[in-house]
Amino acid sequence: DPYCQELVDAGMLVDVKQFLKDNDRYDDFYPIALKYQEFTDGSMYTLPLEYHVEMTWYNKEIFEQYGGVIITVVAIAALAALVTAIMGNGTSGPVYDAFKNLIDNGITPISVDGVDRWPVQRYLAMLPFRETGNDFIINLRDGKEKMDSETGREAAEFMKEMGQYFNDGFAATDYATAQSMFLDGKSAMYYIGDWEIGAMQDAYKQGKIDYFYLPTIEGAKTQPNEFCINSGIGMAFNAETFDEKTKDFILYVIDNYGKLYAGKQQMSPIKTDLPDDVEYSDLYLKIQEDMQSTGENFLKPWDTYLDSNTNTVMQDNLLLLASGDLSVDDFCKLVDDSIAEYTK
Repeated sequence: DPYCQELVDAGMLVDVKQFLKDNDRYDDFYPIALKYQEFTDGSMYTLPLEYHVEMTWYNKEIFEQYGGVIITVVAIAALAALVTAIMGNGTSGPVYDAFKNLIDNGITPISVDGVDRWPVQRYLAMLPFRETGNDFIINLRDGKEKMDSETGREAAEFMKEMGQYFNDGFAATDYATAQSMFLDGKSAMYYIGDWEIGAMQDAYKQGKIDYFYLPTIEGAKTQPNEFCINSGIGMAFNAETFDEKTKDFILYVIDNYGKLYAGKQQMSPIKTDLPDDVEYSDLYLKIQEDMQSTGENFLKPWDTYLDSNTNTVMQDNLLLLASGDLSVDDFCKLVDDSIAEYTK
């Protein structure tokens, strides 16, 4: 967002929201798909071509074998149980016993892609979103809030605790490896989005895996049907070259893209009827139904809010925090110092 805002301030980008409204296409999109592309002030200069929800996938067979008496707690809402345990009851109890049992049997509780950083950053954002919506990250970005605050420190403490359940060497684990660990039964859970429907389909159809969305906590500001939703990297248009031919082409894309994209078993940001000649998987139809009932709020990924330097500082040091090689105090200071430098 900060980089895009620089381009907007320089008058280089087309006002996409106004373009859609002027051409009666604004209501053709799902509201959240457009809202994700907006700046905090509601202006919008990028067009979405994707639409995604993110969830935690879990291996039903693993939890049935090793989860013991808490299968209904862990398999349905493992992260919620962990949040409750970590924030309220210390490091003991049935949830910890179950995860220890997984580790003792050579199974990683959670596989994560640390190479790309953002999957780890999602965990940091979970508690603040439930407690404040996106207010905490917006205020942090603007220098009105501190990482070294009650909410920020809770998030960092949660991150430090979660790290002990990640796969060994997660900081050097790439996307494909984290996914294969889960699908090969070497990890019990894996956080990713609906863009992996194709990879998950066979195991889901066989009844081996399922998924749950971000669990809620007591006193949460956001609702259970509100979690991380995104509409991908938006397409921007050069104000100097946005002529009538370009406009006609974009309108053509909007009118035809949704059905074609949905025909590839992808979630379209443009409202469309599913093509009759495509046989959709049960998993696709289930997630599409989920998307029709999401709430108005959504967890917007923190890397879209932050300036590039702070984002790098946060993501790189998150790996150290989750690995146990950096204290919560030091992590919070590094982030706050970077924010202060950016906002001064």
